[in-house]
Amino acid sequence: MARLSLALIAAALPLALAAPASGAGFGPSHPLGMSASGPLVAALGAHGEAAVVAIGDLGAKLAVRARIAVGDAYAASPRLVRMSNDAVVLAWRDGSYRRGSRVRITRIDGNRLAFAPRTVGRDVGQVVVSARGSGAVVGWTSAYHVRPGTKAGSLRRAAPRTLTVVPLNYTARPGTRVIIGRNVGGSVRLAGASDGRVVASWVRPQQDRLNGSLLVVAVSQQAFTRQILPRALPARPVGGSDEVAAGPPSVAFVGSEEAVTVLRAGEPRGAAFFDLLGAQATDGGPWSAPQRIAGLGFTRMEPVVVRAAAGEGAVVYTALDPTINAPPRWIVAANDATGAHRLGTTDAGDGRGATVAAARGRVLVAWTDGDGTQIAERG
Repeated sequence: MARLSLALIAAALPLALAAPASGAGFGPSHPLGMSASGPLVAALGAHGEAAVVAIGDLGAKLAVRARIAVGDAYAASPRLVRMSNDAVVLAWRDGSYRRGSRVRITRIDGNRLAFAPRTVGRDVGQVVVSARGSGAVVGWTSAYHVRPGTKAGSLRRAAPRTLTVVPLNYTARPGTRVIIGRNVGGSVRLAGASDGRVVASWVRPQQDRLNGSLLVVAVSQQAFTRQILPRALPARPVGGSDEVAAGPPSVAFVGSEEAVTVLRAGEPRGAAFFDLLGAQATDGGPWSAPQRIAGLGFTRMEPVVVRAAAGEGAVVYTALDPTINAPPRWIVAANDATGAHRLGTTDAGDGRGATVAAARGRVLVAWTDGDGTQIAERG
C-alpha cells in the first residue's frame, strides 16, 4: 500500500529565515532537507510554518507527522490549502486512472489530522482545492471516458469532462455538490477570495471534424474563467486567436474589485514554445487583451499568480534555460512589483518541478534540483 507523507516545517528552520524584509522581493533559496521522489505540494500555516505533502522519503531533517494510505501514490495528486482559521485542508485522489477513484479530504490542525479521511466525490480525473471566505472549496474533473459506440481512432471518442465542486465550511465539512462545467478538458483551477468568491478556469478542448476527406477545426481551443460562488456567472474567455492557451489560466484577486490572470500560451498549431501572458479585469468584467510578460520556451509548468499585497500580484513560472542544451534545465523565476527574480533551476518534469503557496502577503516557492528540494520566500 502506497502512502503520502505529511511533514510540518517549524518556523525555526531555514524556511522562515529565508524571508526578506516586507516589500523587498524574494529572499535567497535554502535547502529544505528532503528528497521526495514524486510531486511536492505546500501550504503556509498560521505562525510561519508550512505543511508539506510529498511522495517518498521526506528526509531525516523533517519530522513526518502523518502517513496516509492511498491506492496509487503517483495518481494521488495531493492538494493543500490554508483556511482563514489557520487549519489546512488536504485533498487527493484515491485510486488510479483506470480504476474506480474517489476524492478524499481531511483537515490538518496544528501537527495532527483532525479527522479520518472523508470521501466527497467519485469518478475523478484531477483534484483542485482553494480557500474561500472562512472555508474552502474542493473540485474535480470527471475521469476519462469514451463515448458509447465509438471506435478507437474516432475523432469524438473522448467524452466531454465535467467539473464538480463542493464547498467546505470552516471545519472542512462538505456542502452540496454542484456541476459547473461540462466540457472543461482534463485540467482545471480554482481561485478563492476572502469575501467568498470562487473562480474556476479551464481550457475548452479543440474539437475537429471531417469535412469530406479534410480535417477541419469545428471548435477552437480556448481558455475560460467563470465565477462559480457565491453565485454562478457566465464563463468569460481569456485571450484571442493570436496565441492558444496551453493550460488553464491562474487567477488572483489583488483588490476588492481587481483580478489578474496569467497563462501559458503558444502559436496556433505552432512549435511547442510558449509565452507567459497576463490580463486584468475590474469588478467582474471581461479580461483585458493579454500582454506578454516573458518568453518560456518549452515548459509544461502552468504559471501561478498569487496575491502578494494589496493591489499587487506575484507570478511564479519556469522557463527553459537557453544556456544549457543537454540535459535540459528550467529556470525557476518570479515577477512582482520589485522586478524579475531568478530563484534557481530545476530539471524535474519538463519544468514542472516547482510549487507555490501564499497566505497573508507571504509567498513560498519550493522546487526540486540536483541537491534535493530548495525553497524561497517573499513577504
